[in-house]
Amino acid sequence: MLFRSTVFRDRIENIHLSDYDGRWQHLLPGTGYLPLESLLSQVKADGYDGTITLETCPAAMEYEDKAKAERNAEIGLRYIKDCFL
Repeated sequence: MLFRSTVFRDRIENIHLSDYDGRWQHLLPGTGYLPLESLLSQVKADGYDGTITLETCPAAMEYEDKAKAERNAEIGLRYIKDCFL
């Protein structure tokens, strides 16, 4: 993943960000095993200024409970901001 961000850095226009825990994909960033902090640090160092999309599955957002879904959206966005800004 980090290699690809380096090789294709001039072609990346939108990053869809989610995590993976070995079983489930599209989890909130920071809840799985992927080196997302390193990825965001690398694309930041490369001068990336495009869109970052928080791409999670409904279950990860706890969509059935509006308050939990909103809280999880805030957690995901804060993760991105803390790593990238």
